Amino acid sequence: MHWSSKLPTIAVLLALGASRAAAQEHGRVALDLGYPPAFAVLWRVSDAIAVRPDFTFSYNGGGQGATGWSLVPGVSALASIHPSGSLTPYAGARLAGFWIKGGTGPEQWLAGPVVGARYAIERHFGVSAETGIGYTRFRFAFGGSGAIIPIDRWSLTPTGRVSALLYF
Repeated sequence: MHWSSKLPTIAVLLALGASRAAAQEHGRVALDLGYPPAFAVLWRVSDAIAVRPDFTFSYNGGGQGATGWSLVPGVSALASIHPSGSLTPYAGARLAGFWIKGGTGPEQWLAGPVVGARYAIERHFGVSAETGIGYTRFRFAFGGSGAIIPIDRWSLTPTGRVSALLYF
C-alpha cells in the first residue's frame, strides 16, 4: 500500500481553515477523511444514532503480483453512549465488501463490531478514533480450461481508524 504525504497536509490546511466559533451543536452531516485511507459521510440520523457510508481505498503494487487500486464500499451504524459536551463515545457495527459480477472473481466481506469516540474541536471540525474486530471472508474462483477452482478463507482481524471530521 502506498501512502501519499499530501493527505496529512490537506487535513491540516482544512483544520486551520475551519471557522472558529463558540461551542455550539455541531452539524448533522460531516465529511469523514480517515486513515487507513477512507472517504466517508457521517450522517447523524438523531442525537443517538449515526450512519456512515464509506469507501476505503488502497494501492496494491510492487513485487511480482498484480498492481492496481482497490475501492471497497462499506457502511457503519453507530449508537452514541453517554455523550458529554464535545466528546461522543459510540459503539456500532460495520459491514464492507466487494465482488465481481459473474461469480468468477474475488469476493471479500468484512463485518464486525466497533467502538470509538468523536470529539468536536470546533463547530466545523472534529476528530474521531475507533477500534474493533472484523470477521473477514475472502472467496476467489477462477476458471481455466472449463473448470472453476474455488478458494475460500476467513479470519478474525483487528480493525481501527482515525479520522478528521468536517461538519456542515
